Order: sequence, then structure tokens, then C-alpha cells
Amino acid sequence: MAIDHQDTLSMRIGCGASKTKTPILNSHIKRMELNPQWFVPRSIVLHDMIHRVGNHGYFRARNYYVREVATGKEVDLNRVTRSMLISGAYGIAQRGGKGNALGRIIFRFDNNFSVFLHDTNSKGVFGQEDRGVSHGCIRIEKPYDFAVFLLADKNEKLKEKIYYSMTA
Repeated sequence: MAIDHQDTLSMRIGCGASKTKTPILNSHIKRMELNPQWFVPRSIVLHDMIHRVGNHGYFRARNYYVREVATGKEVDLNRVTRSMLISGAYGIAQRGGKGNALGRIIFRFDNNFSVFLHDTNSKGVFGQEDRGVSHGCIRIEKPYDFAVFLLADKNEKLKEKIYYSMTA
């Protein structure tokens, strides 16, 4: 990252895998969210998760739940069927917090691809030579440092709140 062409922050990233490349786009970060929920993209639900319907242990261990898309209302896992997810009227989400695929913070910006910059619960990716590991999002090695970098006001109390929220 740079301000006025001067390097100010450097880190490794994980980006889209060869089959799910990160798109090239131009946008501005609008906001950051701490301990975000992950609303699993429909393409991932249909390709990677649909076969897990009925495996309540898998869903519970990862803090996944099924919700009605129109209302956001959570659905009892015992009632969930593959056809519900295939219809698009229901989706899978993951509660925020420790273990969430987005990590502890996400940086959202407008785009038509549902990709964002975010932390990760898989920190080992940054030690790999090949870091093409995501479905298109960009995983960042130093999310706290990036959050502070973006703040116009480097207020110590605000920095402490962000740090606490990311580590609690």
C-alpha cells in the first residue's frame, strides 16, 4: 500500500485460485467490519457445500447456519433440504468470530463480483509460495495494520478497540 507513491505498508496476500481468479477492478474501500458474518456466495454453496446438507456436525463445528434470504430468518437444520438451497430462496451463512472464514475483519468496497479484502482464519497461507487459494477475495496478512493504515484519525482508543475486537 502506498500514499503519494511512498511505500508505507507491505504484506503478503492470498488471492483467487486458478479456477476462481480474483477479478481486476477499480473501487474504493467504503467500510470495515469487525467479526463479520460470512454470507456464503451461492456459487460456493452449490459447488462446495450442497453435498453437506444433513451433516449437522459439519455445520455446527464451523458455525454455519441456513437462513431464508428474503427475511434473514434462521432455519432449523433438521428442516433443510438440498432443493431449498438450490432454489436460491435459502442460503448458508457463518457467524462472525473466531474460526470465521473471513477472519476478524473485512474491508468492503463496491464491486459486481462479491470480492473483498479480509483477514483469514487460515494464516498458514502466507507462508506458502503459491497463495492462489481463495474464491476471488483477497486475504491480507496484516489486517490490523491495514485497518490502522486506513484510519484518518490514528486515535489510540480507537486502535485499542479494533485490536480488542479482533483478538477477544
